[in-house]
Amino acid sequence: MPTRRLFTLACASAAVLAGALLHGCAGTPPGVGGEPPRRVDASTTEYDLYEALGYRLAWRGFPVVPARRAAKFVVADENVIVFQDNGDTVTLLDTATGMRRWATEVDSPLTRFVGNTIAGDRVYCASDNELFVLDIRTGELLERHNLAVVVTTRPLVMGSMAFFGSAPGELLGHNLISTYKQWGYRLRNSITARPVRTGPYVAAVSQAGDVLIVNPANGSSVGRASIFGGLSNDPVADDTTVYIASTDQSVYAIANERGSIRWRHRAEQPIVAQPTLHDGSLYVHIPGRGLVCFDATNGAIRWESVDARGEVIAKRAGRLLVWDADRRVVRTLDPERGDIVETVELRDVFTLVTDTFVDGVLYSVNPGGRISRWNPRL
Repeated sequence: MPTRRLFTLACASAAVLAGALLHGCAGTPPGVGGEPPRRVDASTTEYDLYEALGYRLAWRGFPVVPARRAAKFVVADENVIVFQDNGDTVTLLDTATGMRRWATEVDSPLTRFVGNTIAGDRVYCASDNELFVLDIRTGELLERHNLAVVVTTRPLVMGSMAFFGSAPGELLGHNLISTYKQWGYRLRNSITARPVRTGPYVAAVSQAGDVLIVNPANGSSVGRASIFGGLSNDPVADDTTVYIASTDQSVYAIANERGSIRWRHRAEQPIVAQPTLHDGSLYVHIPGRGLVCFDATNGAIRWESVDARGEVIAKRAGRLLVWDADRRVVRTLDPERGDIVETVELRDVFTLVTDTFVDGVLYSVNPGGRISRWNPRL
């Protein structure tokens, strides 16, 4: 997730724009104008880059990364970080200290892994045809389950069940107690988007546009819908609704108990960025328009920020953090208008992970696996 070299993050220099309209000036559309965004100067240190985002360094941790390997999967909760390289080595770090608790080779470097999930006192490490159950305290391999189909997503764990999307298009309900398939529900085409929990149900979307909401206990359908394309991201959901940003150039809100479409927004291009749902707002990057904030209830557009792109990953000190993984740039935005406040370039970062959305801890992971914990600055 051992490379022990320090890295320097640099950001492109830009002059602060002068003569911009004051924030909130009448006639200025949301996401455009306002106070000019600030780009952090190229000479700024790494610590100052994160300070500009509202964070300070707490520690650096070093997962086990064998030679010629790199970071691939990182998940975190309030207590632990689970890191996996692009082989089979999994490392667990303590979030309080950054120290390694354990590291283990799960299977073989040639095994095709699809991702990991933390649930209770277990780490569920999934390959495309097996599920490895590790003790979160020791890393001991407790169980090894054969999966009934070739899976494509990391598991969604709910109680004694794990749910996977699969290459044949089957939503797989796998029983963690019996270690066998509990049920399966076949859709058209493959399921590459991770299933999502919505209230008491589980929802899945196939690449043919089939939308399925099921009872997780027995796999019976409680809602069906059909859209016109698949996904390059994962759906998000709340207790009543599943939100889908599709390659069919639309954003959908689908009721989970009937499968009826609550609202649909048509865009001009396929949507591939990961959407984010928080506190009644749905954030989606739409090509050509930037980051769009929807009212999740009715689909009304609250604002558009044309120069912001990527995924909303957190809210810090009242501002949204938007991670543009393609450009390795983080922007902070005013959540009421979408105005860009800060732009920070983090060149040597593989991914950013948070433990909770609002004012949580931020972890930066470099390609070689070094993890830095950044605490919210008081």
